[in-house]
Amino acid sequence: ICRNNFNICIMHYIGRLLIELFKDISVLYIKFANIFSINKMAIIITDECINCGACEPECPNTAIYEGGIEWTWSGGTKLVDVEMGDGTVISGKALQKPVSDELYFIVPDKCTECHGFHEEPQCAAVCPVDCCVPDPDHVEDDETLFAKKAWLHAEE
Repeated sequence: ICRNNFNICIMHYIGRLLIELFKDISVLYIKFANIFSINKMAIIITDECINCGACEPECPNTAIYEGGIEWTWSGGTKLVDVEMGDGTVISGKALQKPVSDELYFIVPDKCTECHGFHEEPQCAAVCPVDCCVPDPDHVEDDETLFAKKAWLHAEE
């Protein structure tokens, strides 16, 4: 391609550099947010995931699951029953639909960004392709994340 069209070649390499830059910026944001205690976000796994599974055993809340796998609220937590947003109560052992059928995924309501366990989200720390990034749809402050941890693990 580069021999035939120099402009396409340059655009290709600039595009690849921008993708790598945005990955690095996401990882830096997570580290910066943890250091300065600014509003946090649950973590999301992007479609750049290579399904290596490195993140799954690192999650202290068992919020990470392989694509296509049903999950439970009680998995990795002490939840027995969970009150849903509409007021219904379900068993913590009730199987829930996967968030993704293809890639590893994080259940945002179980993600505490490792608050109370580690200094930074461990999924992001171990991901070889930096695809564990902040989820702008789930912004939470430190107080909320610590409260979520206490709820998940029946702490007082």
